[in-house]
Amino acid sequence: MDLPNRSNYTPLERPTKRDAEESKNKVWVQPDPTRETMTRRRRMSSATYLGIPREKIKWYPTLDLSKCTGCKLCIQVCAGAGHDVYGFDENSKKPIVAKPTHCLVGCKACGRVCPIEAITFPSKDELKQMLIQLREKYKSKT
Repeated sequence: MDLPNRSNYTPLERPTKRDAEESKNKVWVQPDPTRETMTRRRRMSSATYLGIPREKIKWYPTLDLSKCTGCKLCIQVCAGAGHDVYGFDENSKKPIVAKPTHCLVGCKACGRVCPIEAITFPSKDELKQMLIQLREKYKSKT
């Protein structure tokens, strides 16, 4: 039996002819150039956002540790997107916001995957107002 034609895919496990039949059950992933480009762009522009120093923008997750179960879904999603915002406190067995300025402004992916809604962000309106004020402030300094 022939192997499936997957020349444009990268296998997580490369099947041999011997396990061609089993290869139908293996996971195959297509390379994602968008993720690589976004990660590269994130590294290049991490110091500013719309001309505003990133550390001045108060956009990062807020964790309600009384609700958090320590499932680590937020850490997995954030790390998978290349942002690396979270750390993990081994004593409390819960995530912590270790690098808040690594959070991509406007991203709420970790909050969406939290099964108990223990992660919050500023509202869209709060973010908009914050950016308007900061752009005005930093526009006059250039």
